[in-house]
Amino acid sequence: MYAARPSSATWPRRTRACCCLPPQVAALGAALDALRLTGRAEVTVARAAPLGGEQILRVAGRRVVLPSDGRPAVPPLDLGSPILAVAAGRDDVLRLVEDATREASDRVAAHRDLLDPVFLPEIERRLALVNERLVTIRCG
Repeated sequence: MYAARPSSATWPRRTRACCCLPPQVAALGAALDALRLTGRAEVTVARAAPLGGEQILRVAGRRVVLPSDGRPAVPPLDLGSPILAVAAGRDDVLRLVEDATREASDRVAAHRDLLDPVFLPEIERRLALVNERLVTIRCG
């Protein structure tokens, strides 16, 4: 929900202190002011786009288009590693987690005197929890 502002004067304006208002923020402010809303208004996303791309909203049942701000798009999410992990197979992933947990446990044991005693019980508890979950997964 959007709580309408009582006057357009409350929206940020370009001043010496605020000269870099993102274009989409300015466009949203202008669009909401033009709608002359009062009270609360339902806002939904009619068509979402990556950050900086054209966004289409529905505000109080009316279409509001926020034009692209012209900046380069956010790079796409790289799914390479998760896909490789899935492709490697469940057993390989479990083996990798088991190896990492074993190495962490060995390091905690070897360097126990260097670790902050305040955090040591929590570290050990979490390692034990990971080991318990691995056993549960392995055993079905």
